Amino acid sequence: MIRFNNVAIDVGVKNKKKLIAEDFTLELEKSDFTCILGPSGCGKTTLLNIIAGFRGYEHGEVLIDGYAVKESPYKLSYVFQGHNIFPWKTVRQNILFGLVSLKLSQHENDVRISLVAKDLGLYDSLADYPGSLSGGMKQRVGIARALVGNPDILLMDEPFSSLDALTAQKTRELLKKLCSRRSITIVFVTHDVDEALDLADRILVVQKGLMKTLVDKRMTSEDRDDDVICSKLKNDIYNALNVNMSE
Repeated sequence: MIRFNNVAIDVGVKNKKKLIAEDFTLELEKSDFTCILGPSGCGKTTLLNIIAGFRGYEHGEVLIDGYAVKESPYKLSYVFQGHNIFPWKTVRQNILFGLVSLKLSQHENDVRISLVAKDLGLYDSLADYPGSLSGGMKQRVGIARALVGNPDILLMDEPFSSLDALTAQKTRELLKKLCSRRSITIVFVTHDVDEALDLADRILVVQKGLMKTLVDKRMTSEDRDDDVICSKLKNDIYNALNVNMSE
């Protein structure tokens, strides 16, 4: 569904630009949950920003089902590392922001907000302001805002990195339940190997320097229940990360 064809990417400004990808090619399948790992500075977030149309690239093409990114008819949402919700708006108003561009009726807005709030355990907090919420609840508001418009593609940039381990685990479980009921293509950036093993249909490890994939492995629910398979893949991922970090 999402394809990078021979893409070159520069980062930096003016005379300090650095090439991080040259002739980079990658295809992400529709409805897959893909986790991308790699050292800081390898370009993981840059890939998300290109898919979102937030930034360009030097040559090549990035297509979504054959459409150029900015011409794609598919709905796309983004969950950032920080919750990025508006402190002056209630939980309901923050979630509503994800529906503004769709111009739905008030009834349809109310139905969608209620459904996603119930799914994410936010229904009883719809009238509350972010200042009264825990970090985990704030991040769930950001996820609700991203999901309420029923996106075809969901981009997530280390969304649970600021949460404590228990809260992150509970939020991951909620996300997995939601994904099992929705056909969404998810591209999820993380530094957490265990998180990737827990969530992903496909795990990619990206090289720092000139971008390429060092590990590309699909995961099934049966694989996740197999300690031998998980242990081997975990070792492969850490080996790839360690080699890349030492170069």
